[in-house]
Amino acid sequence: MNKVKMEFKRLIIVGIDREYCCRFETGLNLIWGDLDSGKSSILNLINFALGGKFGDLDNDEITTYGRTVCLEVLLNSKVVTLCRVLGEKVNLIKVYDCNYESVNDHYPMLCSASPEGTEPDGWISNLLLDYLEIPKVRLKQSKTRDDSDSSRLSFRDLMKLIHLKQKRVASDNLMDLANGFKFNRNVEVQKFIYGVHDDQVSKLNQEIKEESVEFKSLSNQAKSVDTFLQATGSKVNYDEEVSSLREELEGIDEEINLLKNDSNLASSTSSEFSSEIKLLDENIQTLEAKKDSLKVKLTDYKRLKASYEKDLSCIKESIIMRNNLSTDELLKKDVSCPTCNGTIQLNDDVLTNEELEHEQRSLRNRLSGCTKAIDKVKSDITLLDQDLIERKTTLKQIRSDFELNNLEALSPIIEMISRAEALRRSLTSKLVELEKNSKLLKKLNEMYSRIESKELHIKKLKGDLEKVESQLISTDDIINKLSTHFNRLMNDSKLTRIYGSSIDKKFMPNFRKRSYSKNSSGGVRTLMSVYLYISRLKYLIENGGYLPTTLLLDTPGQNIGKYAREGDDSSLSDPAIYEQIYKAMVDLSELTLKDNYQIIVVDNDLATSLKEDDYFLVKRFDKTEKNGEKGLISDANLPDKS
Repeated sequence: MNKVKMEFKRLIIVGIDREYCCRFETGLNLIWGDLDSGKSSILNLINFALGGKFGDLDNDEITTYGRTVCLEVLLNSKVVTLCRVLGEKVNLIKVYDCNYESVNDHYPMLCSASPEGTEPDGWISNLLLDYLEIPKVRLKQSKTRDDSDSSRLSFRDLMKLIHLKQKRVASDNLMDLANGFKFNRNVEVQKFIYGVHDDQVSKLNQEIKEESVEFKSLSNQAKSVDTFLQATGSKVNYDEEVSSLREELEGIDEEINLLKNDSNLASSTSSEFSSEIKLLDENIQTLEAKKDSLKVKLTDYKRLKASYEKDLSCIKESIIMRNNLSTDELLKKDVSCPTCNGTIQLNDDVLTNEELEHEQRSLRNRLSGCTKAIDKVKSDITLLDQDLIERKTTLKQIRSDFELNNLEALSPIIEMISRAEALRRSLTSKLVELEKNSKLLKKLNEMYSRIESKELHIKKLKGDLEKVESQLISTDDIINKLSTHFNRLMNDSKLTRIYGSSIDKKFMPNFRKRSYSKNSSGGVRTLMSVYLYISRLKYLIENGGYLPTTLLLDTPGQNIGKYAREGDDSSLSDPAIYEQIYKAMVDLSELTLKDNYQIIVVDNDLATSLKEDDYFLVKRFDKTEKNGEKGLISDANLPDKS
């Protein structure tokens, strides 16, 4: 059977202010460091990007600082990038037929993380299986009932065989053992990936039929896009024109910046004029206000002067009248007042002549002072008028100079900036249109590539059908080969009392002639579960199958002591058992080239027996290291929860 390759290249968390990146290589990759530093989250993020659930990402730093996860992965010979927004209810996965750097130059396929989704390019599982050239066969839920329902193979079925989660290592629910329905499905999935499916011939025929329908549908879509591009004259490679436009826009941006610098200098000069105009205007307003105040004061003084003059006139007439009254008139009880036309009682008390003369002198003095004050205010108003005339003349001249400066210096610059920005808008609009056409053309080429891939896939399926029809692989042969690998791993495990190691017909491990569930030791279960996955990987490397030669292991050494106790036989101690797990993975490089498989391991410790060329260090998290990475989100600063 053919070998399927799924090689993770990079994992990128796109944050608010920056990106957090993990790079992977072929062969053995290690992520190790302190507890609660985000190690397991790396594997869970890979799973999430491939359509897994968000619930496994129980990490405050990721949910606080992260916004999107992008996974760059090689699927057989095709590099794709999958991007998914981090969130509980996010179902959309964008798939770009390119590496991460080029995603902005491509239109993505819009896929759904779940089969119930309504995204235009369907369920992500189907797309991944197509890339991996794995048939989307239907699997019966029960092999003992003829009327049993069936459901299609999904990529999620395969992830269970690739990703050994921390909570599944040594657990009662390894391979869904605690759930009969799910466990039976896993058995059927494994029969298929090893090529021993009982009704594989009919399933392959059905797959060829369905793939042919998809091939026809995809061809029709490509034809529609091709027709549109032909009709609009857009089926042209615009890469050179796009590049030229971008260079031209960069030049225009530089020119606009230079013009704006010149504008700033001209604006600085205008600002000086403006400040001077503002100051003069304020001074004129102040003088005008002062003049208005003096006018009010002048009016008040004039009224006061008139009052004094009237009082003097009255006193004067009173004295004249008093001197001219006859004896008979003085005998009268009342007479008419000569000044106010009122009645005067002659027997009333009256001022003496001396008092009247004194009041007359006082009024004359006040009248003299009032007259001087009026003259002073008039003089002040005259001076203010002269000052205002001078200032207004100066203001008029400065405003004239200001307008001339703007006209000669600032206005041409503004006009040039305006023209440059208009040209920029025009070129930008043209660039957007060309980029759109370029992306459509790339989309069409990607569709033709998928059509070609689909055609090759159908051809391969037909070849597989011929091969299957000529020689179906025996279940016993598969079990024997898996058991040979598992038995050898257990024999080398450094455990004591090693016997009865095998893989049963449900693809579960046995040790000491007991099934997995009957072995109660946590350490033994750890080895059985880890070596089950390594045995499967070794088989696929040697024989091929419908499963990628990829393995994700989370904390493979749990339940095993990593440090020797005093007096222990070093060759049989827990640390030796722990070291042997890593040796088993390193030894895979003797079986084949590292390019043919990929293992990513998360652990709290680093096996001391490992040499630098045995592995690639993805991340090392150390919370005590001042300049090192303390966690996946290296700059996180969240308070402890109380």
